[in-house]
Amino acid sequence: MLSYIASAQGEFGFVDRYGRYVRKWYGSSVKILDNNTIDLPTLGERPNILAGIVCKVSDSETLRLGNTTGSAGRVLEFENPYMTMSLLRSLWHRIGGFSWYTTELFHRLGDPRFDVGDVITYVSESGESYDIPITNIGFNFDGGLSADISAVGLSVEEQL
Repeated sequence: MLSYIASAQGEFGFVDRYGRYVRKWYGSSVKILDNNTIDLPTLGERPNILAGIVCKVSDSETLRLGNTTGSAGRVLEFENPYMTMSLLRSLWHRIGGFSWYTTELFHRLGDPRFDVGDVITYVSESGESYDIPITNIGFNFDGGLSADISAVGLSVEEQL
């Protein structure tokens, strides 16, 4: 039930490291990373753009907004038996057009304050910046703390 409520408001819910239930959506960046603290990241060549949203309400009812064919970008699909078209419009207004780059990076100075749902900014040597929503993070301790961070999305081949 809690995840249904969170999804109806454009967020996702999870239990954080303190055992508290948290609702979140990717917001502003929490930290800027550069090549001094990370190995060169693998970045997608083009951004993933949220172009449509599909909500399965029941076996006989599915609500859609935006471009849901997948031809113009990514489509967010989820199930929520309590979703209405009015709630879906509100959700789409909030998250429609959200974009990110598929990313994998190794943070040599793993910051334990990072959580799934946070956004970090990578600044390349050429000065370009990329906001990276953390969708997966794994910490390693081998004499020092490091982190493998990723933002899932389409591969270069899948984007073509």
